[in-house]
Amino acid sequence: MRRSLVDLYTWRPQVVAALHDAFGERLQCVGLQGSYLRGEANPDSGIDLLVILNDMTIDDLKTLRRVIRDLPYGERVVMFASGRRQLVHWPMYELFQFAQGTETWFGSLTNNLPNMEPRDTVLGAQASLASLYHLTNNAFLRHDDDLESCVESLHAAYKHFFFSLQIVEYLRTGRFLPTKNDLLEVCVRDGHDNEARMMELSIDDNAIRTAIAEYGIDEPYRWLLEWVGRSMRLLG
Repeated sequence: MRRSLVDLYTWRPQVVAALHDAFGERLQCVGLQGSYLRGEANPDSGIDLLVILNDMTIDDLKTLRRVIRDLPYGERVVMFASGRRQLVHWPMYELFQFAQGTETWFGSLTNNLPNMEPRDTVLGAQASLASLYHLTNNAFLRHDDDLESCVESLHAAYKHFFFSLQIVEYLRTGRFLPTKNDLLEVCVRDGHDNEARMMELSIDDNAIRTAIAEYGIDEPYRWLLEWVGRSMRLLG
C-alpha cells in the first residue's frame, strides 16, 4: 500500500500527550523540524521531532523509544532528543538554524538554549560551508561516471547546499527564509543566477539529471566547490 502524508493536525496532540504522560514536568519542549515544517514533505519523508527534557539519560532514551514506537506513524519519526543540561553547553555556532528551523509544539525552545551572539552565526555558516566542501569533494572522488550514483551523491550535496545558502543569505540580508522555494524566489528576484540554478538542483533530482546532460557530469560538483570558495571569502 502506498504511504500517505501524515496529518499533523491530528498527530500533534497525540505526540504531546504521550510524551507528557511519560515524562511529566520533566518535559521541557516538543517541536517539529525538517521537511514537514517547511511544507516540502513527501510520503517517504521522515517526521523530524525535537524532544527536550530537563536531563536525558539512557533510561530516558529507552522510555522515549517506547513512547514513539507506540504512536501512530512512530516508525517515521527522526528525532533530536536532548536534555536541557546538555543543550545549554552545546556549541553555539550550531544552534542558529536549529532555533530558526523549529516550530514549538509544547514548552519553550528559547528558554532551553544558551544566548547566541552574532559571531556565533558567522561561525555556524563557516562550519556549514566547510562541511559542504568536504561532502562535495568526497562525493566527486567516489563517483564513477554512473549517472544514478552521481544523482544520489549530488542530491545529498545540494540538500546541504540549501542549508548553507540559508544561513549565508541571513548574514547577507538579515532574512531567514525557511523553505527552498522561498530561497529560490529571492535568488531569482535579486539576480543571483548561479545560486538560483543551484537551488533548482536542490529541489528536484530531475534538474540534476538535466544539468548533467547539458553541462557534463563534473559541472554540478564544480558549481558547489566554487560557490563554497566565494562564500568562505565573503565571510572572511
